[in-house]
Amino acid sequence: MAADIAAILKPPYMRLLSSSILGVTDSNGITHFVSQIAREQFGFKQPSIENFELSVGAVFWITDDSSGMKILLKVLSPDISFEDARARVDYQRYIHKAGFPCPEPLSNPLLTDGLVLIAEDFVDLGRPASGHVAEDRALMASCLASLVELGTSYPSTSFPSETLITQPEDLWPKPHNALFDFSRRTEFTEWIDGIATENKISNEANHSPLVIGHLDWAAKHCRISANSISVVYDWDSTALVAESRVLGNALRSFTYRDDDGLSQVPNLDQMRDFLACYESARSTQFKSEEIDEIVSHLLYGAAYGARCEDSIDDGSESARTGNREFLKLVSNLDLAKMLRAR
Repeated sequence: MAADIAAILKPPYMRLLSSSILGVTDSNGITHFVSQIAREQFGFKQPSIENFELSVGAVFWITDDSSGMKILLKVLSPDISFEDARARVDYQRYIHKAGFPCPEPLSNPLLTDGLVLIAEDFVDLGRPASGHVAEDRALMASCLASLVELGTSYPSTSFPSETLITQPEDLWPKPHNALFDFSRRTEFTEWIDGIATENKISNEANHSPLVIGHLDWAAKHCRISANSISVVYDWDSTALVAESRVLGNALRSFTYRDDDGLSQVPNLDQMRDFLACYESARSTQFKSEEIDEIVSHLLYGAAYGARCEDSIDDGSESARTGNREFLKLVSNLDLAKMLRAR
């Protein structure tokens, strides 16, 4: 059944996202644009948009009603260059050929009307992972370690750094979508900014080696089948960063799903277990200074999430507070000491 794009775009915040990513908010225009891409680039005769999401970029699930073929089409964030998109697609193609569980890219990136698009095979194999379940958590940690290890053999000598680049003189990067306005200040802003200031680390200051990692390693992006990770999504989140950065991000995001009614953030025992499972697959433990860096990256990332949340808090009872609550929890603990006790 085709997605009701007009209904999806009805909330004002969705129209804001659509305008900032696609440049339009007209549902008929979006349908025509996507259908034309499917016909001209992938040979679809009767394209139908089954689903449509907006966040950092725009994602379309497209089916050819005449052949049954399905593809996933992404319009990337305007902050991602064509060159960086090409590098990430090349890497995804490399790890797919090596047997890593990711969808196969169907073409090189496309540049259309100033938009960078990528297309990949539609893969929906297995059930969503749950970072709150020990067995799933171990599979996710081991799979991330395998990905990092696989990247060490990648023949290219260069790879993009993360999209959210923070300049040395700035505390924050440009927020990842148009919903968040970091110029807005609330009673929490100074507290959040203080934690970020204490924990901001440049790549050059890290003790961990630079690796190609996935910076949004979350249950939302992992599927499980036959007791293994069957597919991982969101490959425009790959970047060349310190391994401690990869782990800092993963330790705060691996439980994230917005469809299971469970906490979107992990507790301390779950973070410790994820780190231990990753190290087991890695075969070596992180050094003490690397644990410190992992914690700093975790805290800075948690502060960024809290700042995003804070910037859209309208004071209503339905306003989200989970990121700020998580930041309060982890910032009041000696997290490095607790993680060393894994």
